[in-house]
Amino acid sequence: MYLSKVMESVKSTGGRLGRIFEVMKRVYEDQRLKLNSYVLEYEVYQISEAVNKCMMPGEKRLLKDLLQLKGSRYPKRNFFAHAGLLADYTYVRRTEDGDVVLEYDANRLKEIMSWVRDP
Repeated sequence: MYLSKVMESVKSTGGRLGRIFEVMKRVYEDQRLKLNSYVLEYEVYQISEAVNKCMMPGEKRLLKDLLQLKGSRYPKRNFFAHAGLLADYTYVRRTEDGDVVLEYDANRLKEIMSWVRDP
């Protein structure tokens, strides 16, 4: 039941990075997962900084390209190590109003869901 509520809360963010952080920070605090909160906070900071420096409104990039990272050799491990923000599978879009929206590569959703079901 709790996980269903978390999933609904995340879906309600519309992929907006700031809202995802707010929702998940509360979840991590409720579950006493302080380390997870720190990891997510760092990921959000990195993404926000890169978007502000490198992206124009309306632009969309793969997170890997935005952060100038190499491809992931261990995608399942890195998915969990980076708070679900796997650079190879996550797109970042800067909206016209300057907000940051994240979305997974639609072709990778089945694979991601398999990791969530069986970490």
